[in-house]
Amino acid sequence: MSGVIQCNGDLAQFRANGDLSGLVTVSGDLPWFLVMGDIPTGGHLEVGGSVGDSHVEGSVSGTIEIGHALYGQLFVNGMLNNGALEIGDITGTGWLLLMAGSSANGTHINIARDLDGYLESRTDLACDVTIGGDMNGMIEVGEYSADLLGCLDILGDLTGTLDINGDVTGDIHVGGNMAGSIDIAAYLNGEIQIDGSLLVNQAVDFEIQTSLLLPSTAAITVDYDGWNESDVWQPGAKVRTSYKIFEGNSPNEAENIWEITRCKGDMNNDEVVNGFDIDPFVTALGDAGQ
Repeated sequence: MSGVIQCNGDLAQFRANGDLSGLVTVSGDLPWFLVMGDIPTGGHLEVGGSVGDSHVEGSVSGTIEIGHALYGQLFVNGMLNNGALEIGDITGTGWLLLMAGSSANGTHINIARDLDGYLESRTDLACDVTIGGDMNGMIEVGEYSADLLGCLDILGDLTGTLDINGDVTGDIHVGGNMAGSIDIAAYLNGEIQIDGSLLVNQAVDFEIQTSLLLPSTAAITVDYDGWNESDVWQPGAKVRTSYKIFEGNSPNEAENIWEITRCKGDMNNDEVVNGFDIDPFVTALGDAGQ
């Protein structure tokens, strides 16, 4: 299919018996679609509403864009290779399944709001993944053994499960609180950066666990974006590596398990110790005298 198809409303179903190299736009919902071949570079499937169970038999080097939500299974049998998946939400019944994983260069997955369902890559996930809201569902990389090579950026809270059945080379960033679990079967080579708090999850024994953390390149940091009084490593929250269990800040360069604490002398809390801290210091002395 190399032409242009435009539907100003809902479309019950769409099928391409070969490659989708043209442009398909549906302003409403598309409950079902099937592409029997590839979506090559330049191919574009854009749905303004929601998408149900759908299937791409080949690889995706073009773009699939879902404006509202994925509420069914989107099955990509080939590789996500220099392509893009743009999805509003993945609902609790939604499932994005990449059978052949993804390449790195020019490839990305962007979930604009929340991931409440399931994102699974059966082999290495090399592209960057961005979640604009909370991750309340599950991300799994590798049915048996596969690596997270790209970066995962969750701008909201992580309350769900991140299960990596191999190494983590890229960084994992949580912009809100970490209240779920991260389980890495092999090495952590990148960083886990939590801007908010590391909270207890009663459903797991360890909030973060990895077989081995490589101190030369890896780190786990709570309150990564700078000290904030409300961002804490909650008592009882645990990080486990193959050799040790951590239940709080471990300011040791050989371990690289950190909780950012307030900088001594930073009286105005701007993360810098300089002349602007003098007036707040004098004020504090006066308050102490009273």
